[in-house]
Amino acid sequence: MVKWISAVLVILFGIVFTFILYLSTIGIETSSFNSFVQNKLKNYNQSIVLNFSKAKLLLDLKSLNLKVKLIEPKITSKSNEIIFDKINSSISLRSYLKNEFAIKNIELKTHKIELNKFTKFMSLVNPSPFIFILNNSINKGTIEGETELFFNQKGKLIDNYEITGSISNLEAKIIDAYKLEDINLNFKIKKDFFEFDIKDSKLFGLHFDTTKINIKKNSKDLDVLVVTNSVGKIDNIKELLNNFDYSLPDKNIDVSNLDFKLNHKINFKLKNLIKIKDLKIEGSGLIDKLLLTYDGADKYKKYIEINKIIEFQNNQINYVYNNDKLKFETSGKIKLNNKFENYTANVTHEYKNYLTTIDTDFDLDSVSINLESLNYYKPIDKNANLKINAVFDRNKKIIKNLKYNEFKNNIIIKNLYLNNKYQIYDFDEILINTLKNEIFNNDFSIYKKENTINVLGQKYDATYFFKTLNEDGKSKNFSKKFKGKINFKINEIISENEPLFDFAGIGQIKSGKLNKLTAKANFSDTAILEVSITPTNSNKKKLFIYSDKAKPFVSGFKFIKGFSEGKLEYTSDYDNKISKSNLKIYDFKVKDVPVLAKLLSLASLQGMADLLTGEGIRFSEFEIEFMSEGKLVTIDELYAIGPAISILMSGYVEKDKLVSLRGTLVPATTLNKVIGSLPLIGKILVGSKTGEGIFGVSFKIKGHPKKLKTTVNPIKTLTPRFITRTLEKIKKSN
Repeated sequence: MVKWISAVLVILFGIVFTFILYLSTIGIETSSFNSFVQNKLKNYNQSIVLNFSKAKLLLDLKSLNLKVKLIEPKITSKSNEIIFDKINSSISLRSYLKNEFAIKNIELKTHKIELNKFTKFMSLVNPSPFIFILNNSINKGTIEGETELFFNQKGKLIDNYEITGSISNLEAKIIDAYKLEDINLNFKIKKDFFEFDIKDSKLFGLHFDTTKINIKKNSKDLDVLVVTNSVGKIDNIKELLNNFDYSLPDKNIDVSNLDFKLNHKINFKLKNLIKIKDLKIEGSGLIDKLLLTYDGADKYKKYIEINKIIEFQNNQINYVYNNDKLKFETSGKIKLNNKFENYTANVTHEYKNYLTTIDTDFDLDSVSINLESLNYYKPIDKNANLKINAVFDRNKKIIKNLKYNEFKNNIIIKNLYLNNKYQIYDFDEILINTLKNEIFNNDFSIYKKENTINVLGQKYDATYFFKTLNEDGKSKNFSKKFKGKINFKINEIISENEPLFDFAGIGQIKSGKLNKLTAKANFSDTAILEVSITPTNSNKKKLFIYSDKAKPFVSGFKFIKGFSEGKLEYTSDYDNKISKSNLKIYDFKVKDVPVLAKLLSLASLQGMADLLTGEGIRFSEFEIEFMSEGKLVTIDELYAIGPAISILMSGYVEKDKLVSLRGTLVPATTLNKVIGSLPLIGKILVGSKTGEGIFGVSFKIKGHPKKLKTTVNPIKTLTPRFITRTLEKIKKSN
């Protein structure tokens, strides 16, 4: 009996042992757990239905947990379903037998799913604005992932889960018609943390080699970190900026053929999931090539010769944006003309204060520079360097430091203040040292301290000043805020003609214009120059110039190519709109005056015309009364008398449009005859015999300044005005 019982127990033990061994190694498939698992999931979310054909059970002898592997699992919600490659779970037998929550963990691995189906499924299971946006943005792509979820004894999900997976061939619309295309990424999701690793993506035509995005949830906010490497080429920067409704600040500028390799790091906080806060952007890298096309280059051609297309090469860049402040640094090669040269540029912009600071350093060997106002010229391929430190805001531009250097030529400017019209309203210091033919032609400095301006130096080249003295100077270089007393002393003033020495004076600048001036200089021991400006009332001023040498002031007239000797006296009453002036020149000679030569030729005075183009024609006195208003100059009267001819003329000149002059020209032989016979006025004016009369011509000069038409008519009588003016001059000379 005992043997029989023992045999039975051994058999039972063997069966149990075999069953346990089979259950722990091979397992069994059963549908007994179907309802148990389905009900547990339904308790977690009523909208989810888990379907599977059967479950495979494996016993973990060490922990006495039952491992459940679902066969052909899928989860459905309404008409949407997700197919899983794997759903495994571990069930505690001890908890199960005690009728407690027995599921310890669940392992999930999805089959490859279309993103549209996945987002629709998620919108049904866990609807949210974020899921809604995703559902409407994604066009195509697939997703797959896996995770292991752990539960506590009360059936609550433990926060130590980690979801990993990948998204392939993502295509999504983000801004109107612009898309993310062919995006492939890996992701990792933990509690309150999201990590995305994007490989080989394109956005707005830009190629991003790698991009990592980390998102950390902090209460109601999201902390976002984006690290990306981009490489590629942009053919037209304007098209890229149009994606963001942004344009280049200057319509004359275009940027193209941009080759780059850049690294970027972006940090920000998404406050309440909608508002960006604490944005910080950092970047560095290399721009291999960039073409900048500037249509306004011709405007500066008279100063500096640069190409319309400026090329950048091998440029290192670094930038940081933080707290509404952008700091940008770049250095490399720039091609302004015929070769690449070194440059650096550092720019800081404060968006809140609209404040921009610029610090640049350019080599300018390859460009020609022409500063005509200083009579300075730098040819191509001569070493030069320009450094500028400037500050701009909404209302002003401050050139804190400007330094130009080329051999012994130096221009230094400190704290030059400009308004939005680029008019000067203050400065601290300007130093000018330039050479002409290896000899210093400018060596002076200008200092402004408080309300006093001091101009001191050895030399100033006034060639351009005298050349443009008679031109219409409407440009306003100084603002109405610019004011102060002015003291100046220059040892030598250079001109095309004779130099001036010991130029000194005092004055006052008010509302950006000279209000008072008293100045004096010497041509030699006996020849002087005197200039004065005196205010006559609140708006008008009187300018007076006396010069023992007239040539520096006359040589600027383009229609007179030969002028010598002579003294000059000039007075003008003027305000902001109109001026009435009188110019007198005594004892001078002219030649190469095309208009006068043509007039003499038409009047059959060829001998005098030949004289004009040869030795020249002398005048004892020239006087003109005229009025200027805008571009119109009205000549009330011009009278010139000399040993050869005398001229009386009036009319008007409208700049660049029309010349209209008329007058009388009389040879000196006829005029002397008239004057010598004054007691017999009647006979002289009419003639005592047939055919005997006074010889002269009346003339008209009219037309566009570049296409003048001159006509002459012989006359036999002189106007009383002509005779009166002649007698006045003769009486004055006696």
